[in-house]
Amino acid sequence: MRAVYILIIVFFVVQLSLAQSACISVTDHLFENKCFIFVNERLSFWEAEQYCNIRTNSAWSQLAKVENFIDARFLSKTAASEFSMTYGDFWVGVYRPTVYDYFRYMDGTYCPFENFSDRNPSMNFVSQSVVNGKWQTVDPDTALPFVCYYPLYPVTTTTVGYDSSTFPWADVVQNQKTA
Repeated sequence: MRAVYILIIVFFVVQLSLAQSACISVTDHLFENKCFIFVNERLSFWEAEQYCNIRTNSAWSQLAKVENFIDARFLSKTAASEFSMTYGDFWVGVYRPTVYDYFRYMDGTYCPFENFSDRNPSMNFVSQSVVNGKWQTVDPDTALPFVCYYPLYPVTTTTVGYDSSTFPWADVVQNQKTA
């Protein structure tokens, strides 16, 4: 009987571990329910965004969404290590269409968090310092390393099925069966 209990516990532990979330690639960095991809290739802002959209392992990745000081600190420390940099900047996914607009993330949502070193940023595209995590605005054609991100999705299995009674033609099929 004890063996049955142990087997049941092992089964539930395995099921729980299978339901845990994971990044797509083992080289991606998991932090705060987001997966980050550090790309040590110097590209312009829009080339970096295109790289994130097309050339990463995730079809949903964009330039990194920095939502708070904790994200900024994690990205700066990890970027310094991944890019072997003691100073310098890297692209993050924050921009504004014009100097009269609010800053936005790459998905178009407004960016309520701001971490600028200058109180009055003059350009529209944001880079982040590896030294202190502070933001600067720079020319979009500046070639910098960059960080992509994608939201963490739980690893699950799904069984697909359908209920024929929900289809619009279900009444027609049912009438033919009874005729």
